[in-house]
Amino acid sequence: MVGESVGRVIESKSKNMSRRFSNSTPGLAN
Repeated sequence: MVGESVGRVIESKSKNMSRRFSNSTPGLAN
């Protein structure tokens, strides 16, 4: 249970970071 919640937090953080990265560098998004 604890590991699952931690995995979700890490997943959401990585998604936010990737979104921010693609926003700052649209040429490397795809």
